[in-house]
Order: sequence, then C-alpha cells, then structure tokens
Amino acid sequence: MYRIDPKEIKAELLANNLYDNQRDLTKQRRLRISIMSLLLASLLLTIVYGTLENPFEFTLSNIGNFFDYRLFFIV
Repeated sequence: MYRIDPKEIKAELLANNLYDNQRDLTKQRRLRISIMSLLLASLLLTIVYGTLENPFEFTLSNIGNFFDYRLFFIV
C-alpha cells in the first residue's frame, strides 16, 4: 500500500517551485470556506428569525408606535 509522506511531498513541491502556489491556494480555500460558512449561517439565522413572528403584523401595525410622527409611516 502506498503511504503519503508529507515531507516527501513538500520536498517535491519545493523542487518544482510549486510550494508557494500550493500554500496560497490553501489559504484561498480556507478563506472561501469561512466566507461561505458565514453566509450560510446568516441565511439560516434569517430564516429561523423570520419564522418566529408574523412579519406583516409587526411591520404594518407596530412601526408607527415607535415614533412620534405616525403620519409618515402609513402604508
């Protein structure tokens, strides 16, 4: 069975001048995964928060209660 030796792979990449490219690609991949995770988490939290209350009830009836000038918030 073939074993993967990290030292051998690193030496091979350094010999072919690909080590810096591989390291940059790994950093970009980690950044891309973290950004996508953050976006998916925000979408999930938005969906969960949106299902907790009726948005039409609070948007149309209670928005004027927070301000003195209720005339401007009539839909």
